[in-house]
Amino acid sequence: MRFDVSFRQRPAPEIIAAAQAALAPWLQPLDRREAVKALAQLRLLVRRRNETNDDLDAQTALYAAKLEAYPADVVVHVIGKWADREEWWPSWAELKAQCDRHSRRRMALKAALAKLS
Repeated sequence: MRFDVSFRQRPAPEIIAAAQAALAPWLQPLDRREAVKALAQLRLLVRRRNETNDDLDAQTALYAAKLEAYPADVVVHVIGKWADREEWWPSWAELKAQCDRHSRRRMALKAALAKLS
C-alpha cells in the first residue's frame, strides 16, 4: 500500500522547517547495539535453521546495520511482535517488509517535506 502526501498550497518555509523538526525525533534510528540486543532476544524466542554461531552473529550484525534505515520505535515494534506471530527466524525480506509497512507514512511525509525544501 502506498501513502501519498500532498498539499493544497505550498506551505511557508518556516512551516516546512517546523514540520521537519517535529518529524525528526520520529525518524531517529535505533542504536545499533540496541538493535543487536533486540535481535539476540528474538533469536532465543524463535526457531532457526541449523547455522553456526559465526553465521548467526554475522547475520545479526548485518540486520542491525540495515535496520538503521528505520525509526527506532518501528524496529522495536517489528522485532518485538515477530515471535508473537511467527515460529521461525525472519528473512531480511520479511523484516524489511514489516519495517516498510510500519514506517511508510513517516517516510512519505519526510519525502514530501524534502521536495518542498
